[in-house]
Formats: sequence, C-alpha cells, structure tokens
Amino acid sequence: MKRLAFFAALVLGGCSNPTQNAQDAVAYNLLDPDSAKFREVRTTDAGAVCGQVNGKNRMGAYVGYKDFVAVEIDGEWFTTIVDLNDDVMGAIYQQRYLEACDPEGLEHFLKGEAVARDVERQVRETADAIEAEINAEYGFPDDEPVDIMETTEPEPTDEQIRQIEEATLPDE
Repeated sequence: MKRLAFFAALVLGGCSNPTQNAQDAVAYNLLDPDSAKFREVRTTDAGAVCGQVNGKNRMGAYVGYKDFVAVEIDGEWFTTIVDLNDDVMGAIYQQRYLEACDPEGLEHFLKGEAVARDVERQVRETADAIEAEINAEYGFPDDEPVDIMETTEPEPTDEQIRQIEEATLPDE
C-alpha cells in the first residue's frame, strides 16, 4: 500500500525537476521507498541522473549506498540500481552505470534499454501466444483468465459425468 501511495505521488506530483523525478523513480524501486537516502546526485551533460541511494531492507536496516542511474525516455523514467552482491546482474548493472554516467556512454546505455524493452515485448507476445493456444486447445474463452497450473482439462459435461457414474455402479 505504501508503494502504491508513493507511485501515486510520483505520477500525480508532476514535478518539473528532473533530478527529483529521477530520485522518485529510483526510490519507487526500493522495498521501502520512504527510506531512500541519496548522495552524490548529479546530472550528466547527456541528461542521465547518477548518484548513490541507500534504502531499508525487510528487517528495517539500511543496506548501504549503491550506485544508481536514471534516464528519462519519452516521459518515462528507467532506473538501474547496482547491486554487486548479485554476481551476474550486478556486473551488468555496474556496466550500465558506468556507460550512462560517463558522458560518452549514455548513447550505448539508451540502446541497451531499447533492446531490453524489445525483449520484454517479445516475451509478452510469446506468453500471449501460448495462452491463446491453451485456450483454443481446451476450449476456454479468450477473455477468461486461465490458471494452467490447476486446469489441465475442461470440466466434464453432464453426459460424461453420467457415463462415469454408469461405469462405476456395481452390477446388480
């Protein structure tokens, strides 16, 4: 609920300060957005907002400052928080941070974000196609959500139930 209220304030606030908008977007991605503490925040010549953020974990303790980068693309803020404890993604995020916060690296960062959005779109399209295939195979309406973990067959018809009951009745 706290995250929803924070997001509403972020969207409805309409702050025209890019640095504050970037900090709000970064804070939104923390477990406890209200706990966000920022330092060394700067805006590059290319428009990326870089700095460090600290936030609280589930236990209520601050986790330590981590590098972040935020970039506005078509009115939407894209953020990356570097977590070097995550071996693979930490290295990728560190590279993104360095690329975006180095004035000559922003163009490469933006291309990476565009690729990430394209991959996300392709995954969504694939999931939609699989759902449509399941709906068609099992006769579910397209507008009705399907839980494929629980529903593997359509409900039996009255005729099928009658046949099952007849087959299981003891002979007289």
